[in-house]
Amino acid sequence: MGVVDMNGLKTTIKATLDGANTTTGSPIDLSNGMATRVQKILTLNREKIPIQPSFYPCVTTFFKGKMIDPKTIAKDQLVAKRAATIDMTVVGIVWVDTMSTNFEYTDLADNECELLMENVEQVLRSDPTIGGRVTWSHPTAVTYHDFVTQEGAHLRAGVMNLQAKAYY
Repeated sequence: MGVVDMNGLKTTIKATLDGANTTTGSPIDLSNGMATRVQKILTLNREKIPIQPSFYPCVTTFFKGKMIDPKTIAKDQLVAKRAATIDMTVVGIVWVDTMSTNFEYTDLADNECELLMENVEQVLRSDPTIGGRVTWSHPTAVTYHDFVTQEGAHLRAGVMNLQAKAYY
């Protein structure tokens, strides 16, 4: 009986991002252009398990769901082939503890978060089969969120939807 190796999929994404978080990262250094290098790559849902501040900036991956589509008719459900559309969330989180006090109207936290998510997208686009674990994958959207934690300190998160297709 075939199944999608969900844990292996998260682990491979983590390994890909870890491998890119070096100054010689390929195709891009995950921390390229950022004021502070990415400290941790995680595989947990930030809404269920809090991330400690020393891990920022960080990237974490977790699953939103899996839609299953039967692809063959077989003698029983056990041997029938299926296609899965897997929805994952990749979250980049940055912490900027000082905001610009000049009148250049520059939001350093937004800039860092946007840069991190662009780097994450480029790294993930370089391996569309996620190490051969899926047939294809691609980012479908990125949204940005702001969390003020104390005066002058801003936690920003970019939330990317990553969709993949696997046959099993």
